[in-house]
Amino acid sequence: MIRIIIAAFLSLVFSINDFAWPYECNQMYDIVETEVDQDGNALYSIFVNKFDGSDSNCLQFGRCIYKLIGSASGMAAVNIINFDDYWVPSKWQWIDSTRAAVLAEEIDLEEYAWLSSYVWEVDHDD
Repeated sequence: MIRIIIAAFLSLVFSINDFAWPYECNQMYDIVETEVDQDGNALYSIFVNKFDGSDSNCLQFGRCIYKLIGSASGMAAVNIINFDDYWVPSKWQWIDSTRAAVLAEEIDLEEYAWLSSYVWEVDHDD
């Protein structure tokens, strides 16, 4: 019985350790350049720092990018400027708000696929 209690306690400690002390956003990437146009739309060029690549770190990276894009006064996007052979936790080099929401798991991949394939029809006769 004591072994079961110890095992349960250790599993709780290790699971809290994985989520309670995530990386700080400023440790995951460096903002190399920020461009803001007259409308307040921002483009952040970032260099992704090396980290262990675990699922929780990839999710934290997505949440940090989502937070960075949300901090702009207008629309925003992120451009990852790492070299091609350098692993980064995103399949996209250019991340807009929709892609950031996918990385942060705010929307799922099926919803993203629907958004990407949907053709918006605009009536130009008005």
